[in-house]
Formats: sequence, C-alpha cells, structure tokens
Amino acid sequence: MVVGYDYPEGELVLRSGEKRTLAMPFSVLEYTWKESDYWAMVTVPPDRIPATATESSYLAAIIAMGRVGNPRAIQTAYATFLDRWPDNVAASIGLANGYYALGELREAEAVLRRAADRHPESVAVLNNLAQTLSDQGRDDEALALIERAVQVDSPYAAAARETRDLIVQRRGKKN
Repeated sequence: MVVGYDYPEGELVLRSGEKRTLAMPFSVLEYTWKESDYWAMVTVPPDRIPATATESSYLAAIIAMGRVGNPRAIQTAYATFLDRWPDNVAASIGLANGYYALGELREAEAVLRRAADRHPESVAVLNNLAQTLSDQGRDDEALALIERAVQVDSPYAAAARETRDLIVQRRGKKN
C-alpha cells in the first residue's frame, strides 16, 4: 500500500504486511503495478457505494467485510446496498442476520418481510422469518410460514424442516 512519496528522491513509501516502511523507486513500482494490470482498491465509508461497483462485486465486498468488520458498519453497508439493489435476496438476509445477531428481532423481521414480499418462494427468507417470529413467541404465525417453506424444493429444505421441528416443539411446550 502506498502511504507516501519522496518526489525529489523519486521514491514511493509503501507499507506491506511484512515491512512497515519500504522505499521503492517510482519506476520499480510502475513496472510491478503494470504486471498486475494496474490493480488498485479504493475504500469508501459503508454508506457509500463506489461508482464502479457492480451488484455481485459489491455484495462480495460486504460479505468479506462481515468476517472482520464492525457489525453496525456492515448493517449500514447492507442497507445502502439494498437502496440500490432492493431485489437482492442475499443482501436482505445478510442485513436481517445482522439485526438478529444483535438481538434486534423486530428490525430483522421487517427486513425479512420486505424480502418475502419480493421473493415469496425463497426458502431461506421464509425459514429465517419463521425463526425470527418464533423467537419472538409468535409460533402460530411462524408455523404457517415454515410450512410454506418446507413445500418448496430447495437446497435449504433440511434447514427449513429443522426450523419447523423447533417451532412445533415450542408450540407443544406452550399448550
């Protein structure tokens, strides 16, 4: 990463994972940078989307940020993403999961309801919404949703069946 330069000396100051400060002549950096097809990265705050971002590349960046970033910043990034690409199921689930992890179940529910309106056959959305409702003690409503989810052939069918079993078990304890 370039962190400075010394123009009279013709050198750039770099920081790498191995060296805090590394001086490199402009020409050497130009040559090595050309080999990478002039690859570069610009970081922006989570409430801004880079002008060149595509839906898939920006979602991948948010998912990567989710592994190491601040949960609130990640939520902001997902919300900003959904402002531009509101039909993206993965981003909706990511935002809802962020709220869920922080114990903000009503917010998670709201995001999942919007996603379910747009994607009524999404087993992942229905499963997560049913789980969120059940965790709020709304098992009858949750059961109706999860029954819809288990009827759809999906890679998430096993997870939906597990959620249904949990909801049925919770309902049985209440009765």
